[in-house]
Amino acid sequence: MLRDLEALLADAVTCRLESEVPLGAFLSGGIDSGLVVSWMAAAQGAGVVTTSVGFEERIYNELINEIIKANSLRSEVENMRQKKNRLLKMSAVAFFSRLIHSGDRILKIEGILSGTLSFIFNNFREGTPFSSIVKDAQKRGLTEPDPRDDLSGVDVRRKLLILARETGLALETSDIEVENILPAPCLAAKSVDDFFAELEKQDGHFEQLRQAAAAQGKVLRFVATLEDGQARIVLRSFDTSHPFYFLSGSDNMVVFTTERYRERPLVVRGPGAGAEVTAAGVFAEVIGMGSLMSE
Repeated sequence: MLRDLEALLADAVTCRLESEVPLGAFLSGGIDSGLVVSWMAAAQGAGVVTTSVGFEERIYNELINEIIKANSLRSEVENMRQKKNRLLKMSAVAFFSRLIHSGDRILKIEGILSGTLSFIFNNFREGTPFSSIVKDAQKRGLTEPDPRDDLSGVDVRRKLLILARETGLALETSDIEVENILPAPCLAAKSVDDFFAELEKQDGHFEQLRQAAAAQGKVLRFVATLEDGQARIVLRSFDTSHPFYFLSGSDNMVVFTTERYRERPLVVRGPGAGAEVTAAGVFAEVIGMGSLMSE
């Protein structure tokens, strides 16, 4: 049985080596990645370029073991060292791409893709008018100069379009259904000040939505969904059985339901709004583009 399992795993690695460009692998201190790299080396008849990550804290650092393992496997190792309190970050898109490239099939994507809208609905509780939360978000620098640009779902639609195209769907922005959660007087306001004046008048409307959800033990969330080739963004309610219920602050969250992760979907969560987070994201993209241009 063990030999049959070894043969199956070796075949699984070998069939993924068909490529027009050189392939490498991530080499950790564990036995699983070591086996994968050893089968890659055997199939290619040469060493494999690997990448490893080390940390300054000894308790977390496996880099020494990784280098020893790489030498025994004739692997050319490229390592990165992470300093204390600096975490490796992977965007939801990059994480999502790895799922697809690994051969997984996406069944459904649910996402709270706007840190601004996340903050607003995470803080929409009894006794707090909806308009005051939007004003607070604006003062914190979480909204666009005109909060209607956030509340309209335009930013969420762009992000959902990116995820949809990553799955291979040839969608356009016009193909994505977006629920308009703002009453007509708010949309028709001629200035931001006029908008807030109208929004205050609509606090009763939003409170009714909140109370209807609360009566069922649920909370409101503005959610983007991609399923069966259809993309839509709507205001929905969730109870404690769904991870969206437990969101806080301005965190974003994406839930991936795939063939591999059908019973327990994969959840990616992280900060989604604020000047520092936005600046870090832009800087990371600049560094990434610089790396590509230097190759």
